[in-house]
Amino acid sequence: MNKNVIFLPVIAKGAEIFIIKYCFTKWQLYYWRVMKTTTLLLTLVAGAAFAGEPVSAPATSAPATTLGEWFVGGTYTDFEGNADMYALQIGLDLGTQFLGFDTAVYLEAGMYEDSTADVLIPGTIGGSPPTLIPGQDLEVNPFTVNLKLERPLVGPLNLYMSGGVGFATWDLTGGVEDDGASFYAQASAGVLYNLCERLELFAGGRLAYLEETSNEEIGWEFGGRINF
Repeated sequence: MNKNVIFLPVIAKGAEIFIIKYCFTKWQLYYWRVMKTTTLLLTLVAGAAFAGEPVSAPATSAPATTLGEWFVGGTYTDFEGNADMYALQIGLDLGTQFLGFDTAVYLEAGMYEDSTADVLIPGTIGGSPPTLIPGQDLEVNPFTVNLKLERPLVGPLNLYMSGGVGFATWDLTGGVEDDGASFYAQASAGVLYNLCERLELFAGGRLAYLEETSNEEIGWEFGGRINF
């Protein structure tokens, strides 16, 4: 028998297996590609359907810079037993420090009357000499802008210093009658006690100067402030 005839069925069978296997492999590859493309399209469509309106993150802004707390207060000053001064204050903590001291500014309006003021009447050239007239009544109403420095000492006890300049209206009565307005300056220093977060009391010394009459007053002050 011819050997080619014997191997012919074997060759045919191998070709059939090869063809079937080749075709099956191509179909698998084609099927995988189709399914992959379909799955990707379905994912994109579903994502677009459920996405809804785009949500933007809320805009954030830097916190506003604040200066500090407002405060109001009042003081009583005894000028060497000769005059009583009453004053009101309104101010603002600056929220900054200077040489370790907390800083604040405040406006002060006050009034006092000195019944023992000494008034110097200037002399004239080639005429009468200057004359000092004691015991005159001097009423002063000062208005000043002040800077306050404050720092802790022990616990709720603080040290404070302040100084201010402005003007004062004055009225002189007695043996000499006069009135007007002139430069006014003051300074004070003492200790302050914080009763609570919003309330403080203070006591110290005060120096006041009225330019027009060259009148200086030194005394003790007592007062309190309320912080908002």
